[in-house]
Amino acid sequence: MTVPLLLLAGGAVGLGFLGTPWWPWLQRTLDPGFKSEPGGAGLMVTSIVLVALGIGAGWALYGRRPRANATAPDPLQARAPGIVGALAARLGFDELYAATVGRLSAGTAVAADVLDRYVLDGLVRLLARLGQFAGLVNREIDEDVLNAGFDAASGQLRDTGRTYSRAQTGDAHGYLRFVALGFVLLVLAVVMGGTP
Repeated sequence: MTVPLLLLAGGAVGLGFLGTPWWPWLQRTLDPGFKSEPGGAGLMVTSIVLVALGIGAGWALYGRRPRANATAPDPLQARAPGIVGALAARLGFDELYAATVGRLSAGTAVAADVLDRYVLDGLVRLLARLGQFAGLVNREIDEDVLNAGFDAASGQLRDTGRTYSRAQTGDAHGYLRFVALGFVLLVLAVVMGGTP
């Protein structure tokens, strides 16, 4: 695994030189209007110094006297147990998170649960019951007022039609009898009333 990592590190370092202030080939290729800024060399030198210090500190701690086996104590832990202990405890961020954001999150979850169970659920149930009540009232009005009124009017019209249909037999002799009877009644009314 060491050899592939060394090859990758060498390639990364080599590619890093393509963007140096002394030879900004990569920047000019990507942006033809690129102009190198003054002070870029200082930032690059600072970054190289910091990397060299990190590599040197790592070599001083772990490279000069390698650990005999995996269970041997860590050299950094032997030299600075307080720092390693604080880093092992993640600088107390987990406890801080649990005491602040964790409690806020738990409280928000409880409030959302109470709101959902007792307020929103009650509101949904109330709206459902109002919908059922409105449906019942609508059905009763439809059955008792509209349908009953229409049925009553239809029944009266049907009865009138039946009565009229009994009088209309289609027999001409029957019609002449009614005309004759009407004529006799008219003559009697004129004779008895005294007006010609």
